[in-house]
Amino acid sequence: MLQGPQHASASHLSWYLGGFRYELTDEESIQRGIEEALRMGDFEFEREARLSAADRPDFLVQGVAIEVKRQGRLNSLLRQLARYAAHDRVLELLVVTARMQATDLPSELNGKPIECLVLLGSVF
Repeated sequence: MLQGPQHASASHLSWYLGGFRYELTDEESIQRGIEEALRMGDFEFEREARLSAADRPDFLVQGVAIEVKRQGRLNSLLRQLARYAAHDRVLELLVVTARMQATDLPSELNGKPIECLVLLGSVF
């Protein structure tokens, strides 16, 4: 276990979360795994952080909005990420997915960097 509060950036969180195995049954299972990993790492985070009435990323970790996507269309995800990126509380974006198609994301939206963590081979 890591000691003390951890600094968060999208690339650091991608590296850290990528070191865990997740149940990929559905988004809720992945979210539970991420929450457990963040707690183990002593990260400060909000679940379903309310950015606005319509915008609630799955996690907000020190300015990094984490969105978990197991399925769905890329265009819909891009619109959602663009809305998140429009908020001052969001400095970076991290998409956690089990789908390779999400790697087609741009490197940034509204001037805010995007990282993508693909959870391949993480089922157990």
